[in-house]
Amino acid sequence: MTRQEQKAVKELSEMISKNLKLVAREHGFKVVSDCAYKVLGDFLYEVFLSAPPIRHGTAIRAVVSTKPCVIDNVFWDAVSYTHLTLPTT
Repeated sequence: MTRQEQKAVKELSEMISKNLKLVAREHGFKVVSDCAYKVLGDFLYEVFLSAPPIRHGTAIRAVVSTKPCVIDNVFWDAVSYTHLTLPTT
């Protein structure tokens, strides 16, 4: 990638980051490291935007995910049992 292309990707990434923060906060989302998130009811909603370089130019990538908050306890329970080994087959 040429320096000019690198500069364009950097500028686009900065613009996306700035606008994500503005729009996300208008809709009650919190933003950390270009990831906007919000808990509504029993679910966590996340939006991550980026501008990855591609062969010719740039693209804007959006990843939207959701998960039930109830599984947080399952995760922390599993982490607390890290001293146990999993059975082998």
